Amino acid sequence: WYFSVRDDDPQLYEETYGWMPPVWIALYFAAFNIGLGPIMWSILGDVLPTVIKTLGTTYMATFNWLLSLIATLTFGELAEYLGVSKTMWLFGGFSCFGAILCGAFVRDTKGKSLAQIQDEYSIDTSQGDT
Repeated sequence: WYFSVRDDDPQLYEETYGWMPPVWIALYFAAFNIGLGPIMWSILGDVLPTVIKTLGTTYMATFNWLLSLIATLTFGELAEYLGVSKTMWLFGGFSCFGAILCGAFVRDTKGKSLAQIQDEYSIDTSQGDT
């Protein structure tokens, strides 16, 4: 909505909504860092078995940062090709899709021991730690 207003009526944008970008960006960073940001790292500690935790966390963190790099590198080109408003909707759609996947596949581990979690995910831990 915000970028559509900016494109449709630049004068209204400057007079009424010019303060929004820095405020929303600061709010996003604050909310992300105390909310969804650290969740991935705590999930990794819960769901990976001890025998592959180090390697699995390394691969998952690398994949996370690779996707962040791809998003950063493609944003400018997408914004130029689609426009900023449609690009934001596209990225928002990917975020919603990711939330649906998390809701469907990430199980609640509150109050469970690591052994119970590994049993729930049917992880064979008989190989021992390496």
